[in-house]
Amino acid sequence: MLSGSTRDRALACIESIAAALESTHDLLDPTYSGGHAGTALFYTVLYQSTQDAQALRRARQFGERTLATLGEVPPSAAWLAGTTGSAWCLQRVAPVLWPTELAECDFTSEVDGILEERLGASDARCYDLVSGSVGHGMYAIEHPTTELRELFLDRVLDRLLQNSSDCEHGTTWFTQPDVMPEYQRQQYPKGYHNLGLAHGIPGIVAMLARAVRKRSHADRAMQLLDRTMTWLLLQRQPQGASDFPWVAEAHGTSSRMAWCYGDPGVAVAMVAAAQAANRSDWLHAGMQTALKCARRTVQSSGIQDTGLCHGSAGLALIFQRLSAATGSPQLAEAADFWMTYTIEQLRPANEHAGVTCFHLDEGNSEPYYRTNCTLLNGSAGVGLALLSQVYDVAMDWDVPMLTSLAA
Repeated sequence: MLSGSTRDRALACIESIAAALESTHDLLDPTYSGGHAGTALFYTVLYQSTQDAQALRRARQFGERTLATLGEVPPSAAWLAGTTGSAWCLQRVAPVLWPTELAECDFTSEVDGILEERLGASDARCYDLVSGSVGHGMYAIEHPTTELRELFLDRVLDRLLQNSSDCEHGTTWFTQPDVMPEYQRQQYPKGYHNLGLAHGIPGIVAMLARAVRKRSHADRAMQLLDRTMTWLLLQRQPQGASDFPWVAEAHGTSSRMAWCYGDPGVAVAMVAAAQAANRSDWLHAGMQTALKCARRTVQSSGIQDTGLCHGSAGLALIFQRLSAATGSPQLAEAADFWMTYTIEQLRPANEHAGVTCFHLDEGNSEPYYRTNCTLLNGSAGVGLALLSQVYDVAMDWDVPMLTSLAA
């Protein structure tokens, strides 16, 4: 937890972010990662932490926008950027924002039909956290109804197995070229084995670990987790700046440090697996990778902006979660370092605005920075990471990102 002058600066940034987000108009969807739901989550956690009436008013405002926008956009089973993630957010914030009107409301009923249709589709190749089977598994695990939780997760496990490959070194998943972004297809035209938490096999590991911890199809999930961890650990590189490349086919190269791709996300997945399975060898492997990350410098990290996805606040969050789970003082120091670095990078968008997060947009032309107010890449996420290091935050707001670990 931040202390002293750094904590004071963090509190000032939180207040400034809260003021800036209220007047934002570029949120066009209801989602967790990039829309109204993520901002409602920020203000709800702020209210829970401070009991500030203005934060509650703002949280309700964005919660109501989430509800309104859900009826205006095409339904999607995607977890972080779709309707399933929005439903999870509403389920979490409703008891705080609308304790009498909507606290007992079922926000999942309409989404359940969308997911059931998606799980019945023949194409199971998209397996990632953001929009594929891992995200569907997270929705299932977090479902408030036991019967549907078990039904959906059973189907998700079926789909994962349908797309898996068994070998003498465990179980893995291959990403086909036609479900890859164009720029990645140019690098790997035949496909690859993805080692990122957001889009790859570490996401499967972390989701299975959560299923075991939540006792949802625990035996089946544990068997698949064991085989997947066996394969993943064999991808570790003997030397280099990073323990894992961003894809297995890039063995021998170093990856940047980030939540989406890189060693920090892999370390979170390994520690989650170790907790769920009570495996000291897996915990040792995860801690080795995490401590190696903690020793990397800003120059070697690849960090270019401040957001959660691949920025400095994401590193601060991961180190904070890992230090809380393991008691490591080195990881606590790394969390403090990266949050201090994040605070130093925040600045006003203009003379009238509060501090905001500037996101590096690589696009199709020259990279450029633009303001971003979302949870995954922008100020709402930075604000949540700051809140988690200055208050004993009651809500596990980062469950959808798979970074929430048992302390």
